Amino acid sequence: MNAAIHNKLVSFIWSIADDCLRDVYVRGKYRDVILPMVVLRRLDALLEPTKDRVLEELAFQKDEATFTEWDDNGLRQSSGYVFYEDVHLAQAINYLEAYGMPIGLLINFGNTSLQFKRGMKPKPKNQSSS
Repeated sequence: MNAAIHNKLVSFIWSIADDCLRDVYVRGKYRDVILPMVVLRRLDALLEPTKDRVLEELAFQKDEATFTEWDDNGLRQSSGYVFYEDVHLAQAINYLEAYGMPIGLLINFGNTSLQFKRGMKPKPKNQSSS
């Protein structure tokens, strides 16, 4: 991509930010919103070809197999992407618990294609009193 096209794209993104984020965020904070929006859009574009298969697998797990927890392996196979290593997911969940956040996004920028995994803080197990 040459510099002229790059500058045109950057200007376009900032013009959208100015139109959509005005009066919602202080102008200097746009960058805190733009990068996550661009990353999420990129993820959406990457996963679009496999979205129907993943939704079918999710529906199967939910309705036919009546899983109480989603089978990550089945979802991963239906998408065709390798998203994360278990150690990274465990670390992300530890951060969610430590900071009291209900949901997080584990993103792998180090591969040739962008990979991500949504992580949710586990629900606390009911403690039965004895």
